[in-house]
Amino acid sequence: MASVFSQTDPIADAEALIASGRAREAVEQLRARLSAGRGGLLARMTLVKALLAAGDGNEALAEAREASSLNPGIGVAALLLGEALLAQGALPAAIAELQRAQRLDPALDRARLLAGQAWLEAGEAAKALEIFESLEPHPSFRG
Repeated sequence: MASVFSQTDPIADAEALIASGRAREAVEQLRARLSAGRGGLLARMTLVKALLAAGDGNEALAEAREASSLNPGIGVAALLLGEALLAQGALPAAIAELQRAQRLDPALDRARLLAGQAWLEAGEAAKALEIFESLEPHPSFRG
């Protein structure tokens, strides 16, 4: 029987599937890995990305909650939950999780960027602007 697991890098394989529009396949592969006890936070994070790309926000949110509860002191786990909440339009909860991610890991620029986006969507332009101004310019944004 052929293995569903890559002998190379299963996370990279799943990300390639997501990038090529085959997120559903990535979900199946990642769930199989996790069910077999062969995956941790990185596999769960990639699963949430795949679920969001497949348009399954409720499942993505459930997986992100699981990842966060299994890894309560890890900033990227809080970031993951904040992203899933933001994707579902749960702005107050998303902002709280993104702020928690920043407290756990102040170097998480993505958490600050998404918090600014969430504040903007919540109609709090001044708070969003304050966050956006605190971000270092990304090299790809330079002219």
